[in-house]
Amino acid sequence: MKRFAVLTLNVSVVVAVSLSLPGCGSPSGPSGGGGATTTVPPTTSTTSTTSSSTTSTTSTSTTSTSVPTTSTTSTTSTTTSIPIFTPFYGIYNVTFKTVRNDNCPLPDQNNGTLTLLGQPNGADFFAEVRQTQIGLLRRYRGTIMLDGSFEGTGDGITPGSLRPTADPAPRHEFIGTIAGKVTGNTILATETLTITAGCAGRPLVIYELAGSK
Repeated sequence: MKRFAVLTLNVSVVVAVSLSLPGCGSPSGPSGGGGATTTVPPTTSTTSTTSSSTTSTTSTSTTSTSVPTTSTTSTTSTTTSIPIFTPFYGIYNVTFKTVRNDNCPLPDQNNGTLTLLGQPNGADFFAEVRQTQIGLLRRYRGTIMLDGSFEGTGDGITPGSLRPTADPAPRHEFIGTIAGKVTGNTILATETLTITAGCAGRPLVIYELAGSK
């Protein structure tokens, strides 16, 4: 082990002050022995130097704020239900019953068909009335509902008699309406005709149609 000697240096400053007091001789004075010399003891001045080491520490504080972000994705599924009217469509064999005839000689027919047709969603709906012996159609365009009820309007020509085919039957012009309902495989409808040509006075002719597929 090495040992180090520490050397401490004390610096002493000795100041000699010589004071000449009045009335006291100085050895060097002219009167020779008339003055006294006072010697001030030496003053020791010690200068101490202290070195102070200061360490400055700078602290930087960083604050991190976390803000939660919630991202919500909403998916809306829209289901469009297309009504299916196909079960109502088809050919129904019906009988005709004359409910009213305002003195217009239209032939009575006891049987025929009522046909409902259109798109599966109910668009382009038609109802066609055919009296078998007469042969001509009366066609009505309209609407059909989810409960099987329907209605329509139409116009055209309908035969006015049952003359033989070789002798053309006179024609009657009409405007008309039809309204009815399908229940299961059965149908019940009312056809109302306003005769606009062929009979005087625009008479009404009303038929009731009933039947099934």
